[in-house]
Amino acid sequence: MFVSNATDDKLPILLFNQTDNFENLYLKTREAFLWIYKNVVSYSPNESLAFGHEYNLHNFRYHSGGAGYVLSHEAVLRLGALGFNYHPACDQKIPAEDLYLGQCLMALNASIIDGSDENGGYRFMPIGIWDLIENGAPKWLNANSKTKLKTSFSCCSPHFISMNYAKADFQYFMDYFLHTLKAYGIQFK
Repeated sequence: MFVSNATDDKLPILLFNQTDNFENLYLKTREAFLWIYKNVVSYSPNESLAFGHEYNLHNFRYHSGGAGYVLSHEAVLRLGALGFNYHPACDQKIPAEDLYLGQCLMALNASIIDGSDENGGYRFMPIGIWDLIENGAPKWLNANSKTKLKTSFSCCSPHFISMNYAKADFQYFMDYFLHTLKAYGIQFK
């Protein structure tokens, strides 16, 4: 699902009737979770869990917004029924959407869980992987991340979920590469 104030015939978009800017990012994220609460809540388990790339900044735990989140049924239920428009920690209009969503989830007693795999490989990448390979990890990433980043391709889990700063042309390439391309000479069932 994509949340935008523009339409696209090729993408499933939840229309967001606000100016699409940094100041409205938390409201946009909130709208997405409210839509999930109303439409997708039946697919999740009963524990209040939130997964993502975990940051720990001044002993405050939250997930990278750019890398995305995966929330359980109970966490989405709490956001929709107890959080948004009901709990003061969840009724913010502040640009740092990831920080304030973490604050809201913690106020609702959701478990903030780092999405790294058992080997420390990132499943939720808060920076572009090409930046990591070419330039190494920025100091702020290792300083603020729960799981310290490994070098080169060992940084990432084989069960990768998301990556920040993936432009549209890269996403179309990956879709083609993963779902259409058949390597020459390899038999597929």
